[in-house]
Amino acid sequence: MSDLGRARPVNHRSIVIISLLVGVSALVAGVILGPPAPNKQQAGTVATATQSPLPSTSLGPTVPPTLPLTGPPAPTSTSTSPSSTIASTKSSSASPAASRTSTPSCTSGSSGPLRQDREFMGISTGVPVTFSVSLPQDYYTSCTTYPVMYSLHGKEDSNRSFLKAATSIRQAVEDKVLTDVVIVTPDSYIDGRWENGAKGPAEDNFIKELIPYIEKNYRIKPGAKNRLLTGFSMGGHGAFRFAVKYPDMFAGTYSVDGAFVGADTYLPYAEATKAAHTRIYTVGGQKCGYRVQPVVEAFRSQGVDIPYTYFDIEHEYTLFIDQDKANGWPAMKFLQASLGG
Repeated sequence: MSDLGRARPVNHRSIVIISLLVGVSALVAGVILGPPAPNKQQAGTVATATQSPLPSTSLGPTVPPTLPLTGPPAPTSTSTSPSSTIASTKSSSASPAASRTSTPSCTSGSSGPLRQDREFMGISTGVPVTFSVSLPQDYYTSCTTYPVMYSLHGKEDSNRSFLKAATSIRQAVEDKVLTDVVIVTPDSYIDGRWENGAKGPAEDNFIKELIPYIEKNYRIKPGAKNRLLTGFSMGGHGAFRFAVKYPDMFAGTYSVDGAFVGADTYLPYAEATKAAHTRIYTVGGQKCGYRVQPVVEAFRSQGVDIPYTYFDIEHEYTLFIDQDKANGWPAMKFLQASLGG
């Protein structure tokens, strides 16, 4: 058989040498070029693992996000998700409403809405805290600070619906009887009585959450001596109750035709009210005057003198403001005299 037809024996030594050369070449290429790049799926997995966590709607004792310091926060739409509206400011102080330590800065000539309807998530309550604000006309241009007046709405009302009536006290500002104030209307779940209950924590929302928030995020003169409190109907009850339960928290209180309950509800606070020289001014009308007078008389029997006047007028907040104006603003002068004390 010829050499072409005969099978050649395999040279095993040549195969081994070739394999070694291929291996060395691959090793050299790996050193020079480095490891292969990860594919797109691997890269996405790594990026996700190293991203910061998304904002959570659950709250704990974490540091709240910082709001812009060029004026009050921008209004928040009610359709915004809770995680985007969280801006809590509760202090770690044991006081129900600790004042801020610094005043938000101001850029003269800036502008913004004078009415704001807002919401933030309460740290201690864990629920949304809703409120409305009416700012003085010169808030964005004067760069000054203001006292604050909290106005509590009546039954079947809300922070939004009551704000217009609450601003009727600015007639006293125009008459130079009352210093201009930032007016804030909190919310009490329509008929929550301004107490913690099945409707929600209306009291804690106001005392523990909203007051510190307002004093941190708006140009408010800090402290109790610069806080005024008013309330109408159910809010008149709430204002009176807050004034006697927290006698060192407000400079002066104006309770208008309050839907009071029995005097026994308020009398446990009479001694502290007397000791703190708490300033409260009350008026009653056709609907709730019969509720207010017995409570005032019960406090007077305990040595707490609370001014009270009855007006034969219908149950409407602005009518009482008009009546006060017609009488020379005695209630507004009372509140003005209470400020800064």
